[in-house]
Amino acid sequence: MRNSSNMALLTFFCSTLPDHVNIGPFNLRARRFISRPIQCFSCYCYGHGKSSYKEASRCGNCSALDSHSRARHELLYRQKAGTGATSYASLAALLLPLALLGRVVLFIWLIGLTFGLTTQLSHL
Repeated sequence: MRNSSNMALLTFFCSTLPDHVNIGPFNLRARRFISRPIQCFSCYCYGHGKSSYKEASRCGNCSALDSHSRARHELLYRQKAGTGATSYASLAALLLPLALLGRVVLFIWLIGLTFGLTTQLSHL
């Protein structure tokens, strides 16, 4: 077994793939192997590698010509300092409740404006 992943790569020279293969005392299920397509990590397109790409790098999130390395550097710097999020996804997860909180505060302010409570809240 290769890399202890309980998988083996077998090559069949026939037109149909068998459902099961008997290897010694083991009856193993056989499936077609589909390799992952090669992907360029400069433009994030498929079919070629980074070494053959000649144009400027693109951002992996939005495909802009700028690689946004400055934004990534600032995010990683804040992460190492302990003051920032660990990834773009967790940063978005932190900003969503703040946006919802802003809507709740605006809603409470509008209710207070309707009932004349804003003057009382401003003195607190």
